[in-house]
Amino acid sequence: MPILQLPAAIRNQDPNLKFSPHYKIKKDNFIIQIGPNVFSLTNIKEYCGWKGFSKKIFDTYNKVSELDLIKKQFRTALRYINILPDINVFEKSNLGIKLNDISLGANQINFTAEIPYKHGASNLKLINFAEAIFENQAIKGSIVDIDTHVQQEKFDNFKDAVECAHTTEKELFFNLLEQEFLNTLNPVYEE
Repeated sequence: MPILQLPAAIRNQDPNLKFSPHYKIKKDNFIIQIGPNVFSLTNIKEYCGWKGFSKKIFDTYNKVSELDLIKKQFRTALRYINILPDINVFEKSNLGIKLNDISLGANQINFTAEIPYKHGASNLKLINFAEAIFENQAIKGSIVDIDTHVQQEKFDNFKDAVECAHTTEKELFFNLLEQEFLNTLNPVYEE
């Protein structure tokens, strides 16, 4: 990764670089990123569903654990970034942003909030009138970014922590969007 072009002394002193990955490996529909203080797995392109994604998460985590590379876990989290093409998320959500009883939803908004829950917190970020590049194609619309982390010490194992983060993220996403709009997305609910 480009960060390796910086001298180690600079990488080690800058707290913004502490959790930056040094290597990226792509296989099929997944990317693994690894660094001295980070390990992540990303499902790219079409989402494979929680059943397939969680299996890949746990299999990959177990393989990395067997190598005895993980000395201490600082943060366990699950992040979903959804791009809603040609949609203003503030017009389709249960979240209202007003100033003196005047809705600001038609304006360009970059909204961020930390929402605590029993086992951690979710960082919610909503951006309307955004432009994202996906597979070399510009997509205009809204971004719903939910990064849910857990307090690992509250769980007996990694799997339970990740399952809790997934349930919490999913509840936030489905509570955020209006039911009528959700129905237009034709959601598939897995058991």
